[in-house]
Amino acid sequence: MSITTGKSASKLPQVPCNHILAAMYHTVTMRDALDCMTHLVSLHLFTSDPTETLYDFQVDIKQSTIENAGHGAFLTYLGARVLKKSAAARSTRLLRGHCIENDICTHNPLEAETLSGKKVKVTLAGNNLHYNDNNIYWSKKRADKFEEFHINQNPSHSKSTHGSCRSAVESFTFDENEVKCKVHEEVKKLRQKIPDGNGIGFLGIHQESDYEPDDDELFCNHPNAFELGRYGPHRPGDRETNLHFDFKNFIHNFEPSVWSYEVPEPMLKKRQIIDITDDHTGELHSLAKNHTPIYVNEIGHNPELRSNVLIRDKDDRSIYYYVCITKECKMKKGDTVELLANYGDHYEQVRERKCYGRANKSEHLGGDEDDGAKLQRNFHEREEVEKDISSLEVFAMFHLVEFLTENVFKPVNESIRSVAHGKLDLRQQRHLIARRRLHWVGEKLTGRVQEVIAHPSVDSSSECICSIRESLRQWRFVSMPTLFNKLNPDLAKILLGELSEELLYQTRSCIPNPLDETVWSNIAIDLTRKTTHSIAQHLFCSSEPIGVRKQHLGKDLLNHAKHASIALFDGSNAINNIKDQDSSNHSNKY
Repeated sequence: MSITTGKSASKLPQVPCNHILAAMYHTVTMRDALDCMTHLVSLHLFTSDPTETLYDFQVDIKQSTIENAGHGAFLTYLGARVLKKSAAARSTRLLRGHCIENDICTHNPLEAETLSGKKVKVTLAGNNLHYNDNNIYWSKKRADKFEEFHINQNPSHSKSTHGSCRSAVESFTFDENEVKCKVHEEVKKLRQKIPDGNGIGFLGIHQESDYEPDDDELFCNHPNAFELGRYGPHRPGDRETNLHFDFKNFIHNFEPSVWSYEVPEPMLKKRQIIDITDDHTGELHSLAKNHTPIYVNEIGHNPELRSNVLIRDKDDRSIYYYVCITKECKMKKGDTVELLANYGDHYEQVRERKCYGRANKSEHLGGDEDDGAKLQRNFHEREEVEKDISSLEVFAMFHLVEFLTENVFKPVNESIRSVAHGKLDLRQQRHLIARRRLHWVGEKLTGRVQEVIAHPSVDSSSECICSIRESLRQWRFVSMPTLFNKLNPDLAKILLGELSEELLYQTRSCIPNPLDETVWSNIAIDLTRKTTHSIAQHLFCSSEPIGVRKQHLGKDLLNHAKHASIALFDGSNAINNIKDQDSSNHSNKY
């Protein structure tokens, strides 16, 4: 299936490990808060530049300045703080006596793979595990002694050897206390004076009292950037294969694709998707809502909007947002700007559904509020679903059905039961569509099971096949007639619309581009819509005997045809009257 997600993320730039001042601005501290009135997250952060100047910011969530974009994230610059002269001089002096030493093996992360095929980074933590109080900034004297010890232990390795790595096992006898270094001792004493060891700066020796405000300092950090936060994943379940995600996305009416990214790292030899939506609703899950990056809107194709947020991936599997303010957009204290990103070309299908894509403007393509355009997009997605199903083998089908049953079907079905008991909710709109699409997908998967077990090498009584069949049996929407009678008019219309889409998909070769105003007249579109609704209601949503249903359907169809013919007759008369009027006016001129 073609992924209709597509926010694109670039890789993080690599910073040389031997460079004492990192190229990226460091986000030093973040403090999240939840507004008790709006229930929206608020973020206070300060970031430092290579001179150890601190820049304070507040990020608030409020209505976006972009029309129909919902909430947006707004960055307010609260001012800068610079080191006092004495602290700055001390820092400069001490930094000259330090270098970065981070090629110790215990520093390097390990990679593990779970049984589900997800790769995770494993880091080692422990008191002084990496030496030097686990700080990568070593005084030069101590670093030289450590290098000398390493070479003595491993004569074939030296600092110039490419890829050399100090092993904690090989160097376990290295005694840091034997190295007498005044620079290190001074830094150590300064750190000990700071409560909880939360020092500021490269060496962690500054406190907030070492700074003074500088309200005249303007902020711009281009081409560098500072971290705004992780977009995702937030939970183990936020990482999925493209196959599982695509089916979930179809079932939940393409809402998950609005929030999802594809990352470079494969999972089980398939494309991996970062999906931060709930499996049972398709909407953002609660943990994601508490993170600022999800409120950052995009510039789309609007030439008047500027991007000031970079989207990058870490380790090929995590998405982070970074703020980058250009020189042209320098901020002074008190300035507020809306944070905007560029989701990339892969997001175009989502833009088209929301009616702000290129084709919406240049080709007058409708968004999903246009029934004709929406129908054509959904037809394509249904074809992709059938194509995917046609190639599924037993084990892939088993894992797909298991995922959809446990994560999607069970919670959706439980929600539908609450509708049957009279508990109506706006969210039931999504659940009704999801429940019916599970039924439709289940029918297609049932057909694939029959094809698979027809092969003599497949045991139709195997545990996998039996499990698949049992799950698909549960997916059948047999309670729909009973449920339909309890729906309010709005929910009933939504369900009939979904059923009508299925009917028109089946007849797409006979009725091309149904509901498309560029192909069909308004009378034809109205007749098609009413006819398919009647067929859906009487054949799928009625519990009456089949003979009675056919009788009622026949009456409805004749009634629809009658009203269409009357509308056509009235239209023809109106045109003739206009022609007669024009002829009369023309004759009067002479």
